[in-house]
Amino acid sequence: MAFNSERTGPPKPGLRVENQQTGGEELLSPQERVALDEAGTGNEPSNGQSVAEGWNDPVAEQFFAEGENLPAEKNISIEHKTETAQTTVERYVQKAWNYFKQYVDPPVEDPAAVRERERVREERRFLFSTVDKVFDKKTAAAAQEALLGHTVTVQGEMYRLDKWVGQGGFGVVYEATTPADKRVIVKLSHSFSRDLLSKPIPAGTNWETTHEAAQGRSAVVESASLKRLSEDPVASVYFPKFYGGQLAPNPDRKRGEPDRRIALQVMERIDGVDLGTMLNQEKNLTKYSEYTLQLAQQLTLAVQHMHRANVLHLDLKPGNMMIAEDGSPKIIDFGTGQLPDKQQMTKGGTVTEWAKLLVTQFSQGYVTKAEQPIASRARDTYALGRTIQNLLYGRFTNATRNDPAAFAAYRQPLYAALDVNLKSLSVLADRMTAEDPMKRITLAEAESILHGIVKPMSVEAQANDEDYVIVDEEEHNQLQNLG
Repeated sequence: MAFNSERTGPPKPGLRVENQQTGGEELLSPQERVALDEAGTGNEPSNGQSVAEGWNDPVAEQFFAEGENLPAEKNISIEHKTETAQTTVERYVQKAWNYFKQYVDPPVEDPAAVRERERVREERRFLFSTVDKVFDKKTAAAAQEALLGHTVTVQGEMYRLDKWVGQGGFGVVYEATTPADKRVIVKLSHSFSRDLLSKPIPAGTNWETTHEAAQGRSAVVESASLKRLSEDPVASVYFPKFYGGQLAPNPDRKRGEPDRRIALQVMERIDGVDLGTMLNQEKNLTKYSEYTLQLAQQLTLAVQHMHRANVLHLDLKPGNMMIAEDGSPKIIDFGTGQLPDKQQMTKGGTVTEWAKLLVTQFSQGYVTKAEQPIASRARDTYALGRTIQNLLYGRFTNATRNDPAAFAAYRQPLYAALDVNLKSLSVLADRMTAEDPMKRITLAEAESILHGIVKPMSVEAQANDEDYVIVDEEEHNQLQNLG
């Protein structure tokens, strides 16, 4: 069948194809453009609009609708045109057809891939209808329960939510398992507009929008921080392994609606207890003198490695430090963190919006008032020093949290009872918590001092030292049974 201009012919000669490309080359050469211009009839689309951009020529529409009938041979007849113009149109039609064939006649998809894509869509549809309710006190309990047993797919890997773990300012945490029964932690954020990751937050923006922006940026920074630390073989022992993250889109989003996302993060599950809970049970760790010194040294090394990787935590405290069953610490929850190298100006003088600091929360007692809006290594050093003071003197009370004089009076009798090494550790903590950041000891200096205090304990000595055991055998068996 031959196409002609009265039936199902191609777009009329004179159609301009602007910036239409295939394989990186324009469909028409300069010579072909000239030929079309010479043969044109004045009915070009306005503004150089192409067929691909929606030119509403009825003949063109029918051409693409009946594209399957396009002959492979050059059998297109167009009257009243020069031979050069006719050849040009034939070549254009053939190239255009090759370019658009993938849309007119898409390849047949694997049925299994289609089913998997639809499963993920249904999964995310459920997440968008449920996750935000977890952050509402009125619906939190029912939403937490509803999520149990459902799956979350992150970068193609599927995880089943098995157990509610907790909720922070920027996310909810579940224990989950893979199809291979590997146990991990999955963190889900409140939904947020993706635009808030790329557009500036104007001055005077209401609290709700600012908090939503902080939630989105928190998830991105935490994922980037953990990924960076996981890739360092030396530093990774002090932080949970990062298995993957994704900004899941709303599958029901319509054109013109905000691009809302839920941040999904998957990380290592740590068997143990957070240091805050341990201190609530033990009051302080001074009766485990050797372990306390080693823990302080390991935490100092962890923060050192973190800073060398250009990661700031900005919310170090006992509750954000996990103590594994073997007594080793891991720093968690980088939701209020910062990546200083991401703040560096680009050639265009801009900063990635998600990398800008939005301090919407901080922990009283672990940051000075002057440093609350500041992201710095000195701020992490101060928080670490305050945590070491918790190891020696227990958790802060309302009276001692922000009143140096009250804290000094409280700890005086406790300091007198410390052994000589723990007294040295207390003095070191004081130097780390100087009010003036410029007068604080550096972490390198602190680690050097700790290295001289801490006596390496052999494996045999640890096994024979009952005080060194954080979880006794009975508790260990109970934990295993629970698992």
